[in-house]
Amino acid sequence: MGEEKKPEEAKMEEKKSEEPNKAEEGKKAAKEEAKQPEKPNDSQDAGDGKESKEQTPPPPPDIMLKIDLHCEACAKKIRRSLIGWPGVEDVITDFKTNKLVVKGAKADPLKVSERVYRKTGKKVSILLARYDVFLSFRGEDTRASFTSHLSSSLSNDGIVVFKDDTDLPRGNNISEELQRGIENSTISIVIFSKDYAGSRWCLNELSKIMEVHRLQGRVVLPVFYDVDPSEVRNQISSFGDSFQDLIQKSSLTHDQVLRWRTDLREAGGIAGFVVLNSRNESEDIKNIVTHVCEILDKKDMFIANYPIGLDSRMENLIKMSESHPPNDVLVLGIWGMGGIGKTVIAKAIYNEIGRNFESRSFLLNIREVWEQHRGPVRLQQQLLSQICKTPKMKIYCIESGKSILKDRLRQKRALVVLDDVDNVEQLNALSGEGKWFLSGSRIIITTRDERLLRFLNVDANHVYRMKNMDESESIELFSWHAFRQSSPKEGYVELSRNIVAYSGGLPLALEILGCHLLNTPVIEWESVLDKLKKFPDDQIQKKLKISFDGLNSDTEREIFLDIACFFIGMDRNDVTQILNASGFSADHGISVLVERSLVTIDENNKLGMHDLLRDMGREIIRKESPKGFGKRSRLWFYEDVIDVLSKDAGTEFVEGLALNLPQDDKVSFLTKAFDKMNTLRLLRLVNVKLDGDYKYISRDLKWLCWHKFPLKYIPVNFFQNNLVAIELKYSNLRFWREPQLLKNMKILNLSHSTYLMHTPNFSKMPNLEKLILKDCPSLSMIHHSIGHLDKIHLINLKDCTSLHTLPRSIYKLQCLKTLILSGCLKIEKLEEEIEQMHSLTTLIADNTAITQAPISLARLENIGYISICGYQGLARHVFPSLIWSRMSPTNNPLSLVPTYAIMPPMISSLDILNCTIHGPSSIYDNLPKPQNLQLECILENDDVVEVNKGAAKILDSLCASSCRDLAKAPNTSKILEIESSLLADNNHSQAATSRRDKCLRHLIHIGNNDQVTSSLSDCILQGLTLRDHRDDCVLQGDKYPHWQSFKGEGASVKFKVPPVYGSGLKRMTVCCEYYPSHDLSNLEYDPFLSMLIINYTKMVTLEYRRDTVTSFEEAKWKEIISNLDSDDQVEIKAIFGNGLAVKRIAVYLKYYKSSHEQVEDLPSSSREIYKDDDENNDFRLLEQE
Repeated sequence: MGEEKKPEEAKMEEKKSEEPNKAEEGKKAAKEEAKQPEKPNDSQDAGDGKESKEQTPPPPPDIMLKIDLHCEACAKKIRRSLIGWPGVEDVITDFKTNKLVVKGAKADPLKVSERVYRKTGKKVSILLARYDVFLSFRGEDTRASFTSHLSSSLSNDGIVVFKDDTDLPRGNNISEELQRGIENSTISIVIFSKDYAGSRWCLNELSKIMEVHRLQGRVVLPVFYDVDPSEVRNQISSFGDSFQDLIQKSSLTHDQVLRWRTDLREAGGIAGFVVLNSRNESEDIKNIVTHVCEILDKKDMFIANYPIGLDSRMENLIKMSESHPPNDVLVLGIWGMGGIGKTVIAKAIYNEIGRNFESRSFLLNIREVWEQHRGPVRLQQQLLSQICKTPKMKIYCIESGKSILKDRLRQKRALVVLDDVDNVEQLNALSGEGKWFLSGSRIIITTRDERLLRFLNVDANHVYRMKNMDESESIELFSWHAFRQSSPKEGYVELSRNIVAYSGGLPLALEILGCHLLNTPVIEWESVLDKLKKFPDDQIQKKLKISFDGLNSDTEREIFLDIACFFIGMDRNDVTQILNASGFSADHGISVLVERSLVTIDENNKLGMHDLLRDMGREIIRKESPKGFGKRSRLWFYEDVIDVLSKDAGTEFVEGLALNLPQDDKVSFLTKAFDKMNTLRLLRLVNVKLDGDYKYISRDLKWLCWHKFPLKYIPVNFFQNNLVAIELKYSNLRFWREPQLLKNMKILNLSHSTYLMHTPNFSKMPNLEKLILKDCPSLSMIHHSIGHLDKIHLINLKDCTSLHTLPRSIYKLQCLKTLILSGCLKIEKLEEEIEQMHSLTTLIADNTAITQAPISLARLENIGYISICGYQGLARHVFPSLIWSRMSPTNNPLSLVPTYAIMPPMISSLDILNCTIHGPSSIYDNLPKPQNLQLECILENDDVVEVNKGAAKILDSLCASSCRDLAKAPNTSKILEIESSLLADNNHSQAATSRRDKCLRHLIHIGNNDQVTSSLSDCILQGLTLRDHRDDCVLQGDKYPHWQSFKGEGASVKFKVPPVYGSGLKRMTVCCEYYPSHDLSNLEYDPFLSMLIINYTKMVTLEYRRDTVTSFEEAKWKEIISNLDSDDQVEIKAIFGNGLAVKRIAVYLKYYKSSHEQVEDLPSSSREIYKDDDENNDFRLLEQE
């Protein structure tokens, strides 16, 4: 056994020696060094199987491409296309060998070759190294021992080895094969033994190895086996004797000897491994293999055979990563349905940025591994080994693994990918909720369940939702699998488009179907398409069904199956009502399905589902009873339903049935066919005729959707007390006879019923919430009982062209939020009683005979949107125009002063033009306080003074002119004086150097002046100070886990209210950036007018005026809270006057954990300054709590 060395003595020698310019200098140096006595424990050279010094892995070798370079122009074209491409530093062309050498450590070979192909249309071959390691050794010394064992160990670790006695094809020129082996190897391991330098063959190998090392930067790793590095460098001792014997016995040229000496000196000075008299040879070999693995960095993941569409998606994720402070731990989420490519994009990111970290680990398919024997422990062990390089440290149980990982993961800046996570327990065991990692680490999580990302408080801006491939990407990916080229073959184009349409842009489906159809004739393609329409592909279904099986309750699965068969494209609120009546907790259930990527909700609140997920759900139902259609829980397939109804084969298992017959189909069925379906909940029929007694229809029915209902009247014996929704669109109904009590009815839709003349008696529908009678041209009477519907919130009478009047009882509906009368050509007026509709937020009455809107509309405090008398828009904008429409230039507006008095405070601006006014004080005394009053009228002499006095009572600003004598109008200084006093009264008279500064402070200091408001205000003020009124300042909330931020361009932002479990909504802050159309110094009053909150999910529009927003009455805030529930689709609009345009808007929602535990407030130092070309941008900070 070799002499025990201290750790510092076990390091390798790494000397830099100058190459002698002359042979004599080389010999002289060797002799002089030979005279010096060798130190057996040389701290630089000696070692006992230990790595002498850590070697920094060189950059990957150049990319070599094989391409037909037939002319100089082609080569120049390729060069131009690549120079400047990411990672490419230089391009060298070789016409003799048709090779293209691309230099650049970070260049991606696949991307480079793909770009060359797209630019030239020429096929490109990538000439990568065929071998990982080339072994150079003296066979007599080490072949049967050390070299053999090292070669086996390398191979066992998946390292491809070129070993000259096994890899040389018989009959080939050995010298040429060796050169190719060296050139095509990433690393050359040179095993220097005592007689290595006595072999001309070995020295020639070494010369080639060093040549490739110098020219291409290939790695050379010397192993000094029973020799000291100094012996190799200086050719002394027994190693030097062998070399001298070779020189004496061979006829060598002076240059040849000099080259060998130079090669030996350089190789002997490279960091490597020293193995001197080692009895623990296996440990030495293990250390060498570990080091080789580190150099090769075998951690890169295989991405895909055809990485189509990867670049743009990867770029978005990299931007997410780079947008976060580099010294903070960042958790990135990749969320999407199964088979959409989450793992592929995670692999690409892992390969792309992995080398920027000290350590990295990719835990693949956690969901599946977790369920295996000791799966959790094996995952923890893999993470520990890859990040901390401690293979000897064993984990024996999950809890001990948590403790070890918590201590060890904090030691290195790491990149960790947790792939296919599906429960919180996995996150706790492998990441400690993301809290175990060193600053600067990045954790990427792929999941089908968005809730897991929220559990980790992953900011919405750091969640990447995977999208389906577009058509061009889908065609290309499918073509590579089906045709081994980038586009379909001739004769297959239309068939390929049909397959792509069926796949819905899902990469998994495109790959599976493409491989299945490879090299198959057209007739088989047609057969496959027909089969897929009824029987989805098993491989695809198996992958997609994982998400379905992972649902936590039968209720969630039932909701999914109902949506898959009946409710795609329907309004979420309507479906929720129907499913709740079935005993399901549909609000929560649908939210879970959205989070699991099984269901989508669009901007119109409509439910959606990927076609393949829909087919997967239907296949689950088909397998309930493959042959007995009547024993399935849901029936939707045309032929199956026909079979069940015509054969009276229905059973108690059937809960839902849908049948859509062609328009010209004359077939009818007996109602008795439904007799055995006594648990039928959902029934959807289109153009279906039923004969017989309707008593056979299930009394458990919750939803009846019967388009083109054939009867003139609802049957007398149609008893359906449990119905929640009736939808009889395009029906043949004339009258709705006295109905049975429908106490559970919430939705009634009789739209497009051409012959319907009267509505039903609504007293038998006491809980009705939505009444839709759109396009009923014969409807002439609304039953007066409509006034008893105290829960109704929507009435749609659009295009009921025969309707003359509304019953006066309709004005008693205090819960009604939306009333639509557009297209009711014969309705001439709305009564003043409309002011009783306290909840009305939307009135649409355009294209009617109404010529004068009721002035009492202005009393409706909640009215948000109006369309009437040719005016449409926000109520606060429309009201002044409606009032003006009641005047004429010759009318005296004072006659309408009592009318003005009832105007709500939302009237912020009123223009009275071209009128004669006597005694304007009556206007001042009766008007509410608008922000701006513009008088362009004829004033009596004494009235000018009165205008000045009256303005001080009501105005923030005044614009008045007299057609008789402009000189007597109030001057500017007077108006400014009036405004100054008003500002002082409102505690906004801070000292300021300019009107602009005063305005800014007034804008910022609104709302409750609590800690958060103050810090946010300070943030903006500091930003304004820094920018000197030139640049823009934007408030950021991304760093704080209990702040959810949403940003939009322009005056509005749309977002979905996120569910934050265990937390409640405490505060909403709105930050606006706006700019005026003129110099801000001319701003005469606070430009902010109101904020509009539109809840599309609840169909509620709320407007909060400036005084309400800034005062924050508790009742108003509770009203906002009650209208912002999880998953609601919401839009917030900020309304500014005085010609100001909103550039950007941001909404921040702050949550607290419980009534006793509040989360941290946003620090005042959190701000970000943005540069912008606009010099007149300002901010409005609104806060509601």
